[in-house]
Amino acid sequence: MKNLKHVFTPALAALGLLMVSAPVAAQESSAFSFQYQREVSINMCSWSDRPIGASTCVTVDTSSSNPIACDAPSQPPPTTRDTFLLSASDPCPLDPYNGCPRQRWRWSDDRMLSGFRANELRCPSDPMKWGTSFYTAPLLTSKSGHVFMQIPAFFAHQTAKKVRVQVKLRPYSLRPWVPANLPYQPMTAVLALQQLNASNAWVDLSTQVIHDVTEHTTTYYVYETEALVQPFSMVRLELRAGSIPTPVSNLDTEYYKNYHLELDIMDGRVILPECIPDHSTGTCL
Repeated sequence: MKNLKHVFTPALAALGLLMVSAPVAAQESSAFSFQYQREVSINMCSWSDRPIGASTCVTVDTSSSNPIACDAPSQPPPTTRDTFLLSASDPCPLDPYNGCPRQRWRWSDDRMLSGFRANELRCPSDPMKWGTSFYTAPLLTSKSGHVFMQIPAFFAHQTAKKVRVQVKLRPYSLRPWVPANLPYQPMTAVLALQQLNASNAWVDLSTQVIHDVTEHTTTYYVYETEALVQPFSMVRLELRAGSIPTPVSNLDTEYYKNYHLELDIMDGRVILPECIPDHSTGTCL
């Protein structure tokens, strides 16, 4: 079991480069099948794979403290502007200080994003920029254990293999706005590879602790963790808040009194070995 962290910069992202080692032909035969992989990920801006109930709008009144009314999409993505906005599946009242503390985007296969500050996901109109560093999702929380992202997948291999989960993000720690000039407090997030057990409960198989940074940076970091998974299992990426100072207030209108963890998320993915059937033997290649 290993936990890894890689530096990932916007320049690399724009070129579509991912700093993860790939299996090579010189490896021993027992590892050969691992080069056949599939990925389950969240493309937050895909026009054909939108969250449940999501709608879009092109113009936004940023001075308004009311939820933004958007129309359900029925045409291709707008091309008259650089970006379009994708509303949440579970909307809630917009607070002028913080956005929406309980905002969630949900997909039909149980993929999920959650956090506050952004009332909509801001997406580029150019499809070539979807899933790249041209777009990210900054999400915040002030509570330990808050789940930012979940990506479930089915591990369909007939033998136990290592499954890996991976996120690209920038973690920040934010002080309360009131009172001003309080000291920074260290915070963490947790990336977990989970498995659905016989009791129908999700349990952590492997985790990677993500430490915050106190100043904004242009560098994205790639975090990953992996574990041996038994055949025909449901697995899941879960990205959640770790240690955060206890909130001063639980009121939606007083979130500015709390410490916050912000994750500027580029993407997340579950990487699974794929079974390529050998019909002559009935096993996987």
